[in-house]
Amino acid sequence: MLVVVDMQVGTTRAENHSQLLDDEWWKRHEAVVANIRILSQKMDTRFQVHTGLEDRTDWDVIPELEEVFQASGDRILKVYDDGSTELSRVISRDMHIYLCGMNTDACVFRTAVGLAYRGYWVTVVGDACWSVWVFERPRCHDLALESLGSVSRVRVVSTSAVR
Repeated sequence: MLVVVDMQVGTTRAENHSQLLDDEWWKRHEAVVANIRILSQKMDTRFQVHTGLEDRTDWDVIPELEEVFQASGDRILKVYDDGSTELSRVISRDMHIYLCGMNTDACVFRTAVGLAYRGYWVTVVGDACWSVWVFERPRCHDLALESLGSVSRVRVVSTSAVR
């Protein structure tokens, strides 16, 4: 199962940081969205949404993925960066979980580690993840993926490696 983490208005379009994101960031964002679309055609897809954002409209899936979200028909709500607790309620141990979305160095990272800790096998699709924080810390995405590569039960692959 593919779990799309926090690809919602509040994580990409929020006023507190969207004005800081440059053209390069948005090009990368478009590539991530394209990769998520490709992945969603290969497996069941669910969206996990961070509900810690005050404005409920920030919970909405970004318009670029609305069609994928409508086809999935499922949204898994979470309160904290680590969404593994909420996910473990709706997945089974024999499932292999693929993670993608925002932010690589926060929610994706913590959810992957949390699931691995709970005994799930997790694959993070690196080119289908991104971080809003690269404008402050340019290597945060890459460093998060490198760190995940050393976690037992977690592997990092590209979209093209997913069958």
